[in-house]
Amino acid sequence: MSILQHQNLVPFKQLGYNPSKIAGNQVIGDCPFCEGELKLYMNPVTKMWDCKTCSREGGYKTFVSEAAKTFLNRGNG
Repeated sequence: MSILQHQNLVPFKQLGYNPSKIAGNQVIGDCPFCEGELKLYMNPVTKMWDCKTCSREGGYKTFVSEAAKTFLNRGNG
């Protein structure tokens, strides 16, 4: 199984994160918050993530909180 299919990524994918590249023990995808292309790095095992563009970072709870804020600000909530 590829790290891109790691079970811990499922809830993140449901919130708009779709990693497409691998770098060591991290996956890389577009940031769903600032829409930076291939700027959000995440370790699927620890669920820790950070965006190299908007500097948001954290774990799963922070991701959910940021996703809610972003979607509400975009008028999707």
